Amino acid sequence: MLGKEGKATPLAKFAQATAVNVNGVFNVMSKCAEQMVRNEPEAGEERGVVINISSGAAYEAQIGQVAYAASKAALLGMNMPAARELGDVGIRVNAIAPGLFLTPMVQTLDENIVAALKSQGKEKESPLDEPFEVGVFTAQPGKKGFTKESVLAFERRPFKSGVTKVTLVVDMEPSWVGVDPYNKRIDRDSDDNLTQAKAAS
Repeated sequence: MLGKEGKATPLAKFAQATAVNVNGVFNVMSKCAEQMVRNEPEAGEERGVVINISSGAAYEAQIGQVAYAASKAALLGMNMPAARELGDVGIRVNAIAPGLFLTPMVQTLDENIVAALKSQGKEKESPLDEPFEVGVFTAQPGKKGFTKESVLAFERRPFKSGVTKVTLVVDMEPSWVGVDPYNKRIDRDSDDNLTQAKAAS
């Protein structure tokens, strides 16, 4: 809001942040949605997925982050109505609000500053209780040779913390099975969503 000399921050600086983080996101998202809506629905459901990047600063920003925090909070405000509008045409819209990432830029900061930033938030486990997509395939999704005909079964099933057993009955011998097989969720290791099917001994 104010510079080191007590003068008001130029409006151009605030406008630059909103131009990139709000106007820019809206522009890219609308242009992508225009192309996605022409896709054939994947597994009869979705035509595309949009993941917008907000920030933890949208909820708890620090001194000097007025423009950045306001723009990231605006992105969250834009996300819900966009999800409702585009959901009607098979496009899913999500937003994530990550905390600090140890990027090359952050690594150039003083060690004391990095330590202070790291201390602002701690990761903790949350109980799982929500539906996930489960698929059975004759070919590996996303790889050469995979087509619509490769999908033997594809359903949304409830998952809870701990071990969840899922049974899907198919007419052919499968080659691949997976939970969230199309990597629509964001997780630490998306490569473990699929595994090769093995006959029970």
